[in-house]
Formats: sequence, C-alpha cells, structure tokens
Amino acid sequence: MALLLAKRIASVGRALAAACRRACLRILPLLGRRRLLLLLLLLLLLLLLLLLLLLLLLGLLLRLEGLRLLLLPRARGDDACDRRVPG
Repeated sequence: MALLLAKRIASVGRALAAACRRACLRILPLLGRRRLLLLLLLLLLLLLLLLLLLLLLLGLLLRLEGLRLLLLPRARGDDACDRRVPG
C-alpha cells in the first residue's frame, strides 16, 4: 500500500513539475528580473510546504501502519494452536 502511495505521489509530482515548466515558459518573457526573483522565491516556499505536507502524510501513514501491526493478534508458541478454528 505504501509503495502504491509513493508511486501515486511521484506521478503527481511529475505532472505538477511539467505544468510549472510550461507556465514558466509562458510567463518568463512578460516578467522583469525583480518580479521573476520574487516568483521563484514564492515557488520555492510552495515546494517546501508541499514537501512538509508529504512528510506529514508519510508519518501519519507509518503511524497508522504501526498501530495496525500492534493491534493485530500475534501467535506465540502454543497459543497459535489455540486460535485455530476447530473443524
């Protein structure tokens, strides 16, 4: 499940990068140098926020997976035989 989520996030990231690249190629000739630097700074901050969000989601996913593993009954020694359904 985590691998599927990672692949999905990577594909969304690639699509977002391509869209940003196309938009920048259209906008760059219209902007001056000062506005361009401000835009690049804003994009950098946006990317940092996105990275933080992804890290938080990954942490939440790992925490939920850990809780699921903790809540599952574990078979230890002879207890494993007692948990089988007779029949």
